[in-house]
Amino acid sequence: MKSIIETYQNYISRFDDLKKFIEYLERHRKYYNLNREILYAGVVSRCYSLWETFNKNIVFEYYQKIKEELITSGQLIQKLKLNELPAFIVEEGNYNRENNYVYYELKEEFITFTSKNMEINQMTTLFDRVNIKIKEKLVNNKNINSVIEENPSAFNIDLVDDNALKKSLKMIIDERNIISHYATIDEYKDLSYIKGWIKLYMTLLQEIIKSVGFELSIKDYFSQIGEFKNYLTQNNILCIDLYDKIQIKKSSLIGIVRNGSMTDIVIPLSFKIDEIEQQNASANDKVGIKLKSYFNHEVRISDTSKIFLLVE
Repeated sequence: MKSIIETYQNYISRFDDLKKFIEYLERHRKYYNLNREILYAGVVSRCYSLWETFNKNIVFEYYQKIKEELITSGQLIQKLKLNELPAFIVEEGNYNRENNYVYYELKEEFITFTSKNMEINQMTTLFDRVNIKIKEKLVNNKNINSVIEENPSAFNIDLVDDNALKKSLKMIIDERNIISHYATIDEYKDLSYIKGWIKLYMTLLQEIIKSVGFELSIKDYFSQIGEFKNYLTQNNILCIDLYDKIQIKKSSLIGIVRNGSMTDIVIPLSFKIDEIEQQNASANDKVGIKLKSYFNHEVRISDTSKIFLLVE
């Protein structure tokens, strides 16, 4: 999970840099207006390309962790349709004269090839190769819908409904394709709209990361950390008896699973054992852990939550 989290952090940082650049352009309108055609095309294209590449990177990271299961079961091969691949991938086939067959290395571009832009149906196809039903996790997700509801005009929709995410992703793609395929831009979206697109993409990134974390948790990729005792909501303190061989540090990341999904990833801020503050907590400790959401959510934990150590 560490490599997946690092990929997420990398793309969040890139989106944040793009947002800061747009805010710079908003403060320097004269410079922006003089160079609007170039700058507008650049920020729209960058916004979309970060989104598309993130999805491919995350799918490949996840694939690397579960590839033995996918290959042994034959599920991956069933979903990699040769007729849908571009020539540059097909041409990389290697002929085995002795057995008279052509084989392909399962490189990243082979696993993550997409024939269309990264809208909801293409995402479904991509994530389905590694058996993640991503559409179910994202459509009607309250965190995602709340971003669209903040500024629906940025996504050219009037009402947030069951198709809000699909429409929003398609609208951004349409704008990106217009500026990529035509020499003249007839209409420029307000820069505040593009910041709205970035916020949507960043929210999608965190929901995708939680979905991937959940899939790994149900495959027993992570260890549950202990026996739940209490959660003090006002102070965000988890009281728990740690299991054997568990060690938690301030650099650890903990996943909260409830009702069939990973609802949050949390960061330990401090530890108390027998009312004494400690730097970490180890096996069999009866510990109170003060927590903060990695995504700045309100942390919610109950006695039905399953709590996993994602990053030691």
